[in-house]
Amino acid sequence: MTEIVPANEEDPKFSNYSWVVLAIIVAVRIVYQWYRSIFSYCYGYVGTGLQKGSPIYEISSAYHQLAENFGLLTGFAYTIPFAFMGLYWGGLTSKINRKWAISIFMAVAAVTMGACGFVESFALLAASRFILGFISSIFNPMSFSLLTDYFPADKRATANSLV
Repeated sequence: MTEIVPANEEDPKFSNYSWVVLAIIVAVRIVYQWYRSIFSYCYGYVGTGLQKGSPIYEISSAYHQLAENFGLLTGFAYTIPFAFMGLYWGGLTSKINRKWAISIFMAVAAVTMGACGFVESFALLAASRFILGFISSIFNPMSFSLLTDYFPADKRATANSLV
């Protein structure tokens, strides 16, 4: 088990690298938040001209079940695994290597997000949202715990508020 030792200003860990870690965490957080709400933006798009009615341009044309199940896809399929698995992963922050956990799950999230553009089944689309909710739940406790290692107590509130 790894012991968490908070950083302080005299600690060699606190340096410009701390701000780089914060910038990476914020960038990843922005991508997750963007992906979480992308269906709300794309659902209302209606193509014009040759794009009108094309499943390539209109998500509602690609998935006919989306109108009836929009709440399931944007809410339940993402939020339930996010809420419950966040509790589980929060307990593991001091037991596993947070850098590797974040890195591995970022790669899995990237594959999951990329695969959404190629699935033709609504069930697979909902499953990918479920998986992404699970993966996103890992990021919050791991990132806040990681910032504890790199920022002293007097700068930690600033770092956490940026995330």
